[in-house]
Amino acid sequence: LLQASGALSFDTVSYDFGAHPRTDEVLSCDFTFTNVSRKPVRISYAVATCSCTKPGWSKELVQPGAQGVISVVYHKESKDSFEKFISVFAEGETKPYVLRIAGSFFDNDESLSRDYPFIRGEYRLETEEINLGNINPGVPVRYRLAVINTAERARPINFTSESSELVFPSEPKYFTPNSRENFVFSVVADSLSWGKRTYTATPVVGGVAYAPITMHAVVIDSFKSLTREQKANAPYPVPDSGAATFGPVYKGQKGNAVFGITNSSQTDTMIIRAAYCESEGVTVKAPKSIPPGERAEFKVTIAPGALVRGLNSFVITVVSNSPYNPVLTVGVSGKME
Repeated sequence: LLQASGALSFDTVSYDFGAHPRTDEVLSCDFTFTNVSRKPVRISYAVATCSCTKPGWSKELVQPGAQGVISVVYHKESKDSFEKFISVFAEGETKPYVLRIAGSFFDNDESLSRDYPFIRGEYRLETEEINLGNINPGVPVRYRLAVINTAERARPINFTSESSELVFPSEPKYFTPNSRENFVFSVVADSLSWGKRTYTATPVVGGVAYAPITMHAVVIDSFKSLTREQKANAPYPVPDSGAATFGPVYKGQKGNAVFGITNSSQTDTMIIRAAYCESEGVTVKAPKSIPPGERAEFKVTIAPGALVRGLNSFVITVVSNSPYNPVLTVGVSGKME
């Protein structure tokens, strides 16, 4: 949300109530603001997008440097989740300050088990395997992991990791009982190597360590240091197509597929990594580089244990030194009879 520029500065303009039992009929929260102008300010009025949401505010003047509060009360509707907006108007200003509230409700333990199936002590996680996507060396990537505290009291949770590239809060977090919260951490990849990176983090609840979660990322250069001339002469790899096929094969046989990439530039394309990132059993034989104007073949071998009866599909990731196509993906598919 973009906050209107004016006399008021809100501590936050968005509040997530998390997940609550459906028996919770009313939810409330406060938005605190500061008068950052040199004149007293009064809130004219506040209005929500729905009658189920009731904003409240003080009618008194807020002196420069002083704080005020917008109180919001939400009355549960029949929907499983909600997102509401509140427009706050201050005297003398034409643009409102827009606030947001959101949350969700669950019926019983069965819905919790379905939506948050991974148990770590008194906490449930929505996932235990996170795909961070493509990240640049030295650039922090923030990730929010949704967790639910199923205990009747606030329980401390934190994560530990042997990797210095994972950055977690220094102190354990205490999350509200029976509500959904976001555990926020950062990933800062170093520049020692490109390609696929796998991290593990161990949840610690109340001082007890539980089964780790796994994170996958592909580290690629941001190419910010390249000059305009270097970018103009940079490698430009182009795949023959976005797909390759194998088979059909029978049980116990390997799947073999080939795809090509052409270097459509005057500079060598360096192949940093070519692999299937999801599991073992798929190997890619790739060249170390592709000379200017030439085409190179990439040979994919799928072990019998990685194949199942029927249609099989895999996505091969090729990481190169090209600022235009640093990560190429080629789908490989085939049938096992």
